[in-house]
Amino acid sequence: MKASVLHDGEGRILAIAKVPNLNAAGSKFTQAGIVPHEGQSLVEVDLSTEDSQRPLLELHETLRVDPTTKTLVKL
Repeated sequence: MKASVLHDGEGRILAIAKVPNLNAAGSKFTQAGIVPHEGQSLVEVDLSTEDSQRPLLELHETLRVDPTTKTLVKL
């Protein structure tokens, strides 16, 4: 499962959302997502099977984005 992660310049997660398969859900929307503001970046990452089962709040509290590699790392 993929997740969109909005983060600041230090990698602190500001928002995280699991990316749904809109076609499979029967949605007429072609895309959904988060829009970054100045000083923020958005990265799409693949969640591990374990992480995809965890609540988003838990991911938010225990992970951050490594701005160099654009991957999730533990705090």
